[in-house]
Amino acid sequence: MSYARVWVVFGGMLILASAALYMASAILPSWGVSQENNRTYGLWKYCTRGEDCWKIPLSCASLSADSLQKCMNLIIVRMFLILSCIFSGIAALIVIKIILKGGNLKTVEGLRMLSSASFTFGVIAFPIGIKWTLDHPSTKLSTAAILAIVGNGVNFIGALIVFITRKPDIAPSDSTVGVVSGG
Repeated sequence: MSYARVWVVFGGMLILASAALYMASAILPSWGVSQENNRTYGLWKYCTRGEDCWKIPLSCASLSADSLQKCMNLIIVRMFLILSCIFSGIAALIVIKIILKGGNLKTVEGLRMLSSASFTFGVIAFPIGIKWTLDHPSTKLSTAAILAIVGNGVNFIGALIVFITRKPDIAPSDSTVGVVSGG
């Protein structure tokens, strides 16, 4: 196994880890914790400390003008975080393909594009999510927001490793496909 292939796989594994962090960040109802009313706020629901949870509406149709901007920010965060999950998840599948069957330069280029798109979506999502969280009264960031930040950092490192690996030979070393013997 060439060093370039090892680096591509390592970078891809970091992207896989970022996919898991993004998913946990999107699912957990703990982007913020309010000291004032004992609530935790997530992207899909909010909960009281007594574990009673309520779903946050999927649309902003019935909200007043005052609440509309907060709701739009929440929808933007949801959308871009879901896109980050999808793109980093597909990138992880490409890494699994590279590990099991090898690949070619187009495979690595696809991995590069997916990882950079996932990182870009994360860069858009987490600052808006942090702003949305801190707009609630006396709220501090909590687990899910920190997971989004860490996930984006891990994704950046993985994407950087994949990008700086030049012309990787990622075909399996025991592959004889396409070899013509002289006779």
